[in-house]
Amino acid sequence: MQGPAVALARLDEGSALADRRGAFSQGSWSKVSALELLYELGRWDELLARAEPLAHETRMDEALLVAVDIWTAAVRVRRGESMGDIEGLLARARGMGELQVLAPALALAAQAAARRGDVTRAAELVREFESATAGRAVMYRSESAPAVVRVAVSVGANDVARELVERSEPATMRDELFIDTAAAVLREAEGVSDAAAWTSLEERWHDYGDVFERAEAALALGRTGDQAAASRGHAALEGLGIPAEERDGTTTPP
Repeated sequence: MQGPAVALARLDEGSALADRRGAFSQGSWSKVSALELLYELGRWDELLARAEPLAHETRMDEALLVAVDIWTAAVRVRRGESMGDIEGLLARARGMGELQVLAPALALAAQAAARRGDVTRAAELVREFESATAGRAVMYRSESAPAVVRVAVSVGANDVARELVERSEPATMRDELFIDTAAAVLREAEGVSDAAAWTSLEERWHDYGDVFERAEAALALGRTGDQAAASRGHAALEGLGIPAEERDGTTTPP
């Protein structure tokens, strides 16, 4: 399974070629798509730096502008920084009518609602995410599944988390990795301590290249009693710029 590092290199090559040829539309798509890969790779400061000029590019399609704002806000929410108008961003994503922006926007809005303590709104949003993505393009469902399930179990919506996991049909190894992680989060929330599963997931995320999810797997393994794993997880999240108080708020099981 090729991870985000390989994909990013190809996108960067494509956007450079598009710039040389004056192909603005193709280049813009590549540049915006690269932001999600930078998020997965843990290169969050670079993500923010690349996003800044894109956010002010008036020639870009609105869907791409929404995507830029989603990935910028995703970093800020994780870091406990000012979230901005997340509900307004969600409204813009709805207006696009495209699942590729609506799915991550719903996941982001659910995380933001949970962070500000709005349990009712968070539960509404995870339920909407599950319904909106069921039976549709699986990649948009799977890649947000761990985040959505974490919110769901944190606000007592385990039924939604279970539906999301059980009604997901991975089409790729990448999809499978995200869904397996979501399933492990749900099992932990239901009281199942599974060190073997989290050990495997930490290794798989390492091989794939997703820094945040690898850290979350290490922290979950730490909660089974592996203090070395817990230390790895906290160190990785610190490296992403996530302060201790945010780590405690997002990684401790309910």
